[in-house]
Amino acid sequence: GSDNEGNKELIQDGKNGFIFKNGDSRDLARILEKIKKLSQKEINLLQKNARKTAEKFKWNKLIDKLEGVINNNPKDI
Repeated sequence: GSDNEGNKELIQDGKNGFIFKNGDSRDLARILEKIKKLSQKEINLLQKNARKTAEKFKWNKLIDKLEGVINNNPKDI
């Protein structure tokens, strides 16, 4: 993903994805070359980590967190 604020909060470069400079096609090409050179083991680990990150944003988990805030700290909303 490009290095905008949303992506930088979610993507840990090299761990669960890759960050390239926003609007920089050469940097994107560099990242794509890097991805092409990954071993299957590295790809599998990247996928596993990306899935873990995505799991944090499932509706039921977000609802559970929100309910916790409402029930324990209503002034924080």
